[in-house]
Amino acid sequence: SGDGAVALTQEAVFDSDYGVPRCANTGSSCDSRALLKGRGTVTNGNEPNLSNTNQKGAACTDGNSGSYEIDESIDQITVTAGDIESGTPVPSGDFIIEGGRAYVTVKLYCWSTGASDTADIYLTQDASS
Repeated sequence: SGDGAVALTQEAVFDSDYGVPRCANTGSSCDSRALLKGRGTVTNGNEPNLSNTNQKGAACTDGNSGSYEIDESIDQITVTAGDIESGTPVPSGDFIIEGGRAYVTVKLYCWSTGASDTADIYLTQDASS
């Protein structure tokens, strides 16, 4: 940004309108921190604000079977302004902006070897749909 503003890392807060963590301010990255930790009501891992899916879980709800850190869960998502170079994330330090480059880092637990698990990350211009 040309106004001398400094792009800082933003920590997400739970947005009850969307039912997910959200960064309300602009910055160089947006980090869910502990807001996603766990899954549903699994043993030793109750998820805060479950189910943390857009539209308050109407489209996708988490399962409650299994044990935390043994069965599948997405525990943290960070979106950072920057790019991937030779397979390595390289933060730019710039603001996350519409049309700009960014990468997504996801901390997750897979069951067993993870060979049967997938995590889908979507991009949209309208988070309300």
